[in-house]
Amino acid sequence: MNMDSIQLMDVDVLKRKAIELYRDLLNRAKKGYQDDYSLLLNIICFISLPIDIDNKELIKENLLN
Repeated sequence: MNMDSIQLMDVDVLKRKAIELYRDLLNRAKKGYQDDYSLLLNIICFISLPIDIDNKELIKENLLN
C-alpha cells in the first residue's frame, strides 16, 4: 500500500465521520437543539486542505477522536 492510498483511506474515514456527525446534528436540530457545528466545519475544511501541510497527522488524530 502506498502513501496515496493510505491518505485516501484517511480521507474516507473523515468523510464518513462528517456524514455521521451531520446526520446526528440534523436529527438534534429537528428536535429543537442548538448545537455547535464547529467540529463538522473543521472536518470539512480539513478534508479540503492540500495534502502537504505541516502537522497534518496531528490535526487528523484530533478530529478523529
